[in-house]
Amino acid sequence: MTVYVPDPTGKWVAVVRAGRVLAGQADVFGQPEYWEAVATTDPVATVLGLVTRAGLADAPPFALAVPAGDGEVRIVVRGGFRVRCGDEVVSGARVSTWTERIVAADGLEILAPFARTGGTHAWPAEEAVVAASAVRLGEALASAGDADASAEASTSGVVAPATDAVPLGDAGTGTGVAPADGRPADEAAADETATDEATVVQAPSGPPAPPAPASPPAPRVASEATVIPEQTIAPADEPVVDDEVEDRTIVVPRPTALTASGPDDAEDGTIALDAIQRLKRERARGGDRAAGEAAAPAPSLRLALPGETSEPLTGEIVLGRSPGVGRTVGGRLPRLVTIGAGDPDISRSHVKVGLHGGTVVVTDLNSRNGTTVIQPGRAPVRLRAGEETPVLVGTVIDLGGGWAVTVEGD
Repeated sequence: MTVYVPDPTGKWVAVVRAGRVLAGQADVFGQPEYWEAVATTDPVATVLGLVTRAGLADAPPFALAVPAGDGEVRIVVRGGFRVRCGDEVVSGARVSTWTERIVAADGLEILAPFARTGGTHAWPAEEAVVAASAVRLGEALASAGDADASAEASTSGVVAPATDAVPLGDAGTGTGVAPADGRPADEAAADETATDEATVVQAPSGPPAPPAPASPPAPRVASEATVIPEQTIAPADEPVVDDEVEDRTIVVPRPTALTASGPDDAEDGTIALDAIQRLKRERARGGDRAAGEAAAPAPSLRLALPGETSEPLTGEIVLGRSPGVGRTVGGRLPRLVTIGAGDPDISRSHVKVGLHGGTVVVTDLNSRNGTTVIQPGRAPVRLRAGEETPVLVGTVIDLGGGWAVTVEGD
């Protein structure tokens, strides 16, 4: 059973289809392409492809819930959206990409930024696109608002008047019902000033209390932070020179067979950086910490190269048949790794692999043959030239011509 709490401002919309829920801004996710994306075989990969097509920095906030079987739901959250499941709250705020988890399906609730729980009637929605500030899945979420709505219907026999659902472009599919009564004016004002990095308000576990003049402040939900990379590298035009290998590059032998293996357990797409921020604050204050309070070391990442060799992934690496540094910003230069020497399918500087805030990012350097990434459990994706794409540990980076590298971690 899926129910929703109406959003009278019309700022937030929920796409409910085939037992799946996608919530986000109405002007973005009210388009027909998202209605079709939710019903695809792999809605997670399809929706992520749509929201990141203009670049990761321009991806809008959203929350996606897809049944995973065995009473569990796979959730993907970005921006100020929150997902409540029992006492656990998953937020996408202050994360450079998105948060991805597998949680119990019973009692799941999706909340838009600054949305409140309880105190408002919830209405059923099946195969619909509706203006909603909250969406609830599972029988355990029969809230007090739902009970009040049932009591009114049984005593008066009058169904509350409905307004039109959020239009779905020209698709004309899906229907939704929204009640005429909306949230209080203070909630609507809060929605207008909401940002992606919203303060998370812990929802009450019991029935809603009577209206009070003011609500006490609630604790924030801890989330990961974004670290701005120290430098970026812009690919330069390939000079017309010979294919001689420079002395300072690493030459990788031709592989005997292409293997695209990786760990079975994929990460959830986020890296915790609280320890890094704490060290920066301590250094700014000039305080000394005991050795026992030192932050735990970050996980070790590396690139598995053809020929059973590997290269530590501690900075940026440029791979190609005769790679060059190009135009750089900052004091550190990328390491150059020669792969596919003499192979015309491999460009001189083909692809760049680096770390941005602890996340592995792959960029195709306008290569001749293109670059394809194969993330664990997902379909292959061909990269757009010059666009940074975050990937998980276990991802295979295919340069073409039988040449590929794999992102590995401890």
